[in-house]
Amino acid sequence: MPRVPIGGRRERVELQEAVIEDDGLGGQTITRWRTIGEPWAQVTALDERTKEALSAQSITARHGYHVLIPYRTDVSVNPTRRVIVRDSTMQIHSVTDDEGRRRRLILQVGEVQ
Repeated sequence: MPRVPIGGRRERVELQEAVIEDDGLGGQTITRWRTIGEPWAQVTALDERTKEALSAQSITARHGYHVLIPYRTDVSVNPTRRVIVRDSTMQIHSVTDDEGRRRRLILQVGEVQ
């Protein structure tokens, strides 16, 4: 993937992690989401070939995107992590260190249904 000038990152996305808390009464635990970062990102819709590959892995998503952000170590494919893109909640399907140089990450995400 070619380098993206800083001006190409035009959207602010929100990276979140789940925080599990006890309700204090011995009952159920409460899951709330905490923001761990709000990087600028380049967001592009997935093409049909990529959507077909996701469906072959039994991953269903109404909308899928590639989200390119600056490199960070706290993003992973984990049910306790998610991304908010354009006011939609996205599950992270893959995280790739583009070029292996720790400059940027490409997140493949799909809207949570």
